[in-house]
Amino acid sequence: MNRAYTELASVYDRFMTDAPDDCWLHWLDGQIPDLKDKTAADLGCGTGRFTVRLAPRVKRLVGVDASEAMLAVAYERARELHVPVRWLLQDLRDLRLPEPVHLLVSTCDSFNYLTDPDDFRGALLAARRNLVPSGWLCFDLIGPSRVAALAGGLSYDLGEEAAVIFTSTVAADRLVQYELHAFLRQEDGDYRRIVEEHQQRFYEQEEVRALLQECGFTQVEVLGDFGRSPVSQAERWIVRAIREG
Repeated sequence: MNRAYTELASVYDRFMTDAPDDCWLHWLDGQIPDLKDKTAADLGCGTGRFTVRLAPRVKRLVGVDASEAMLAVAYERARELHVPVRWLLQDLRDLRLPEPVHLLVSTCDSFNYLTDPDDFRGALLAARRNLVPSGWLCFDLIGPSRVAALAGGLSYDLGEEAAVIFTSTVAADRLVQYELHAFLRQEDGDYRRIVEEHQQRFYEQEEVRALLQECGFTQVEVLGDFGRSPVSQAERWIVRAIREG
């Protein structure tokens, strides 16, 4: 099991308030014809925050993540909201959905956690196998301006119940190293310290295009911040590709 965010799952959403969920939903509404009639899967769904908002917009939805702790939070969220989602504990490289879907979507940098290009290729091949012919693959990647900010970066979020200090560095090989120090308040008032290390990789645009085409995708489009920024200056790349028949 992937242990990323295992201990932080219970407070993860607190530190994701700036996630572009609204932008993703609006963009998908405009990109995918007759979205309400499409089956879909949310890859790297985490705590299901985006998943439960996407579910009413599609015919049927599967949420996939490699963290059991994150999926437990997602399951409870969907149950409380009475949103029908099927949850699967799977790695992107070994994706096996019950049946191929029309749309695979992945938000919040999940594909950047595939730090080896061979693993990235493996995830794309798995995505292709789980899409119907002419199905859509849509995901985001960290963009150049965010990479620049992450080089020697330091950020924090302080609250009464939890506090997180977040440091990052970017190596010459485009590997992004993160270290998270979290302090979670316990019932007795004391704080428990958690340290987690994470690693991502920044992929060049042409590298992404080449991998997608190699893995059987066509009509590849890369947008900067949902089309609001030049790709060369974007914080986030939005990638859309269609599975060849």
